[in-house]
Amino acid sequence: MMLDLNYFPGRYSISSTPQGRLLAITASLLLARLIIQTLCPLLGILAKWILIGRCRPGTHSMWGPYHTRWWLVQKITSSPCTGLGVFDATDTSRVLYHRLMGASIGAGVTLHPTAPLAEQDLLTIGDGATLGQKVICRPFAVERNTTVCLAPITIGKNASIGLASIIAPGAVVPDDCCIGPNSSSCWVCWGWSWLSRRASRMPRC
Repeated sequence: MMLDLNYFPGRYSISSTPQGRLLAITASLLLARLIIQTLCPLLGILAKWILIGRCRPGTHSMWGPYHTRWWLVQKITSSPCTGLGVFDATDTSRVLYHRLMGASIGAGVTLHPTAPLAEQDLLTIGDGATLGQKVICRPFAVERNTTVCLAPITIGKNASIGLASIIAPGAVVPDDCCIGPNSSSCWVCWGWSWLSRRASRMPRC
């Protein structure tokens, strides 16, 4: 004689009702999403340190050994599966992610979700700095379609980078400097005085 344990008093199977099955499926999907968004960014960080280590400033031949490893790291860390995942939740978590990737970022830094960073080893961002929406801050450039140039970027304390502005490789943004929307760090390099004003005298970008 076979016994059906479902008939024993006090036993309840979550899959015995449609509502229970729906709850089980929903919980499984949420758990899987959480695991993927937590583990995949960590795998991307690990791949970066294994494949390329710290980014070396200078010029490198396109599709040479170093550029190929750099390209692989970019593809891995920018894919939808890896990306920032759960690290994209808050400014604090984004800062943590980029620090794990090698960036030197001070306290109280604001990073907009649409301001992607890469080559973090070559990034130095001072305390209280703000990178606005769609800011491009990459220590990477291509020269004559034959070489790749990597140059460090330094953003000073309390500097503010406005909407869709570009920070070029090798740029140094002074402390308390405000770069307005749709601008370029080239203006800073050329020494335009209106960019050197104190941010306290200008509206935050």
